[in-house]
This record gives sequence, C-alpha cells and structure tokens, in this order.
Amino acid sequence: MSLIKKAFIVFALAGVLIVGGVAMNKKEASAAEQVQINMEKIDKSIQRETREHTDLSFISNPYDYIRDSEYYDNT
Repeated sequence: MSLIKKAFIVFALAGVLIVGGVAMNKKEASAAEQVQINMEKIDKSIQRETREHTDLSFISNPYDYIRDSEYYDNT
C-alpha cells in the first residue's frame, strides 16, 4: 500500500471521527437546551399561578404545581 493511500485512509477516518463528534455535540446541546426551555416554562407557569392567585397558588405542595405540566413530562 502506497504512502498516499495510507495518508488518505488516515485523513478519511479522522474526518469521519471529527464530523461524528460534532454531530453528537449538537445533539447533546439540543437536549440540554430543551431541558432549560422546559424548566423556564415551568417557572413561568408557577409565577403565573401565584400572580393570579389561583386555587393552586394557595397549596404548599410543590408537586401540585407540576402534576399536569407537559413541560415537566418533557424534562
């Protein structure tokens, strides 16, 4: 096998590893961003409940705030 073919194979494998690594990092960042977005929506929901003095705002059990929350289920 010539030196050029060996170099091509090495660079091709390195390229595949780099592209694969970048693709995986984007997926992880996307999942982390989605969790952050869901947590912010949960927080806004709780703030709205307390601001509007709904029946839920008088309950001290924190699980009641997230019981029917689609954002909590997504987190």
